[in-house]
Amino acid sequence: MFQAPVLYPRAYMGYVALAALDVFLTTVILRLGGVEVNWFAAWVIEKARAIETTGITGMTLFKFATVFFVLLACEVVGRQRAQLGRQLASVAVAISVIPVAVAVLQLLDPAAMASF
Repeated sequence: MFQAPVLYPRAYMGYVALAALDVFLTTVILRLGGVEVNWFAAWVIEKARAIETTGITGMTLFKFATVFFVLLACEVVGRQRAQLGRQLASVAVAISVIPVAVAVLQLLDPAAMASF
């Protein structure tokens, strides 16, 4: 069933690393008293707090469910149209840089930290 190698391993490695870094940085920000700036992720965290107090587990499960979906989409599209699949993987990596950059800026900005 899953015998063919993945199509874009380098892009996937970067995408998964950025997703993990996003989860880590969001956890740090939340534990410092900050807030999630993505409204949908904030909603997921809030709903997850009904199950466990921090919402971190729900946030992590949500993030990696989206990672699974994106990787699956890249594989399905890429097996039909290789160039489009490669572009999709590249766009996924580029978009994943945004929340990581915002989180780093939040942590580095003394004014943002004071507002926590």
